[in-house]
Amino acid sequence: MTPEHLPSSVLLLHQSLRESLKDLVVPDFSSAMTTPAALFAQVFDALPAAVAVLCAAGKVAYLNPVLLAQQAGTVQHFHDLNLSGFNWHTVSLPPQSGFHSMHLGETVARQPADHHLRLEQLFSAMTDIIMVFDQDGRHLDIAPTNPDLLYRPARDQIGRTMFEVFDAEFAGFFTEKIQNCLETGQKIEFEYDLTLHQRKTFFAASLTPLDDSTVMLIARDVTQQKTAERALRDSERRLGKLLKRSPVAIALLDPQGTVLQVNDRFTRTYGYTAEDIGHIDHWWEVAYPDPAYRQKVQQQWLETNQRAFRAFHKETAPEEYWITTRSGEVRITEITAAYLGDTMMVVFNDITERRHAEMELQDNQSRLSGIIESAMDAIITIDEKHHIRLFNRAAEQIFHCAATEVIGKSLDRFIPEGARLAHLEHVQRFQQSGTSSRSMHSQVPLEGVRADGEVFPLEASISQTTVHGETLFTVILRDITERKRAEQERQERLVHMEVLNAVSRDLSELNWDSLKSLGRVATHISRHIGEVCAIHLVQEDRLELQALHPERKDIYQQMQQIHESLGQSGSEDSLLAFRFATRRELSTPDADQALLMVPLQIQGKLLGTLTLLRGTEEYTAQEQALVQNIADRVALTYRNAQLYQDNLKQAQRLREVNALLEDRIQERTLALQEANQLLQKQALEDGLTGLANRRHFNQVLSAEVRRACRKREHLSLLLCDVDFFKRYNDHYGHLMGDQALQELARVLKSTFQRAGDCCARFGGEEFAVILPHTTAEQAQVMAERLLQNVRDLQLEHLESLIGPMLTISMGVVSAQITLDITPEMLVHLADEALYESKDSGRNRATHKTLELHPDEEKTPS
Repeated sequence: MTPEHLPSSVLLLHQSLRESLKDLVVPDFSSAMTTPAALFAQVFDALPAAVAVLCAAGKVAYLNPVLLAQQAGTVQHFHDLNLSGFNWHTVSLPPQSGFHSMHLGETVARQPADHHLRLEQLFSAMTDIIMVFDQDGRHLDIAPTNPDLLYRPARDQIGRTMFEVFDAEFAGFFTEKIQNCLETGQKIEFEYDLTLHQRKTFFAASLTPLDDSTVMLIARDVTQQKTAERALRDSERRLGKLLKRSPVAIALLDPQGTVLQVNDRFTRTYGYTAEDIGHIDHWWEVAYPDPAYRQKVQQQWLETNQRAFRAFHKETAPEEYWITTRSGEVRITEITAAYLGDTMMVVFNDITERRHAEMELQDNQSRLSGIIESAMDAIITIDEKHHIRLFNRAAEQIFHCAATEVIGKSLDRFIPEGARLAHLEHVQRFQQSGTSSRSMHSQVPLEGVRADGEVFPLEASISQTTVHGETLFTVILRDITERKRAEQERQERLVHMEVLNAVSRDLSELNWDSLKSLGRVATHISRHIGEVCAIHLVQEDRLELQALHPERKDIYQQMQQIHESLGQSGSEDSLLAFRFATRRELSTPDADQALLMVPLQIQGKLLGTLTLLRGTEEYTAQEQALVQNIADRVALTYRNAQLYQDNLKQAQRLREVNALLEDRIQERTLALQEANQLLQKQALEDGLTGLANRRHFNQVLSAEVRRACRKREHLSLLLCDVDFFKRYNDHYGHLMGDQALQELARVLKSTFQRAGDCCARFGGEEFAVILPHTTAEQAQVMAERLLQNVRDLQLEHLESLIGPMLTISMGVVSAQITLDITPEMLVHLADEALYESKDSGRNRATHKTLELHPDEEKTPS
């Protein structure tokens, strides 16, 4: 296999071995060298020395048979190797080869001659200094590895002590190291520096004892490493300054994922320091607390880095993440990772405000679009050529066409042909005026054309704006067809109102002894509605003409004929048969004259008629409504005049009614007194349970104590509390808690039904029962009965710590009341008994008896 057909990693590794092991025979390329493992096998499998090749972080890549035979089992890491029996030195491998270093170990025991020769060949290929010293620091041997790193030529140093070659300070330092190595029998590693060829050279050295009196020194030139470390420190110092001054958040990580450093901006933005995070695994947990989102972020992060690695990029593309800060706030962040050698620099660009602004802009655009589409007015945007660019839903409804049919078309299709030139000139003047918006006023009403050709009135306003250098005009149009119709109707209503006002004034002066007012009413109606108006009233079951305008004999005779034809019998029944519940038009389109007759009626009773007669023009609906309104007013006025006399007659009756009302007021007063008593009763009851409230309880207890004291009777008091009621409320809700209290109140009422027993809500979930004439034994029986009744209630309480059902705890106190016993003493002792019940496991009653020594009793005064 030729070199160009080999993998690049094998080529690079083969070249590195040839350069590092110059005098060691490294095989030429062969077909077997297709992998680094195959290359290592050909070079090192037959070598008598121990060989280990390591990857980054100390992971073992290859062990030759010599070293592998010494291991107890499978070895994954360099720290797990058994290295005893060898003197070790190291050869660095280029990072591009994919490997970190190669370690060579010479056995301490004497080897056969061929193995010795092989090792000398291996050592001659090394660049490290190898020397052997005795216990006095005398140079016994110097390997010919790198003469350029010797202080003097080898022949000038062999056989001489350190003090004969170097200055006293350096010789003393080195001799002390040799003696320490021999005393401890352990390998010693240290660093030193020498001036070689007028240049300070730094060495990393190790002393290994060969026997009790000799040691071997292996020293490597680390001057470049020291220089690189110093440059690295300077670079890190500069990087630290840049990180501190950076306006974006930055974090540095090592290859193992440990967070080395975060800058101040990172801590201010996200609240975490490098110590808070520690490792990237902890960062995933604190920054992405939601497990599902955390898994998504980790997968996205892995894929981003893999894409960058495959593309040989040292920087990843920005990715957006939602990071939870230490305070719990979520910040939207763009993250970019860059590789600086073995260090990963992660840049966190906080774009929360930008995203919020973008979302707000998007919301505003959506809101604007929604406003435009939901607007009641037509909104049309056109360009300078009058081509339509925007056509909202209201425009579709007004012009009876879809937006898809007109977008890109000329606006002229919606302008009457005769008005198009004027419209164009108006837009041009508006554009030249420099104003942003104005109404399109004109002496001539504006009109538009619908898609079906209908012309309709409209009003419009226009505005202009520039978008990306293009001038756009937005026209807001409103169809005012209904407004115009409403204005015309309003004008007609004004005229009708004038008639009504005039008629109302005349009717206000109406005196049924004088019919002048009715004449003026007929005159107003005939003038404004036309042409002839006649008013008839029922007089003795007949319709008699009371007013006529104009007063002409032929018209009078014609009106009489009309009314006679309506009611030939003249009876009220025949007249009512022709009354009109609403206005009625008697004419037809082919008639010579239009006749409108409206009844004057109140609550179905016919009082007369109001009749109009004119030429062939029919009476409109508005005119008919106006006449009906006038007829109603005439009828009402006429009826009021009739009722006036009736009212005078009723005045006396009202005085009699007032006397009756006074009696009723007296009855009402008594009812109010009863209501007040009910209110007083409610003031003494608990609004939720219907039991006595705390105030009423205190009053009853004080009264019972005084009564029992006078008669030397027994009195008992029960205090009970719902077990774990707060848990009940938290679990079932306060509404269910209130219902539970109401159920307990019902049980209390049914348990204590004697006339003197008083059940009260003592407070919250506490209840109290006052039991007059009750001894301790009787009270105990009643308490146990109440406990059982509550258990029988079977109210579920899954949050109770003592059982699945609602229970109560009770404290019971009984006493034969004396002068020294107060209500407070009973309540206090009952409360103590209640707490003893709670402390004893709840769902029980604790009984106490209050007794005072006879010497402590006082004689009532």
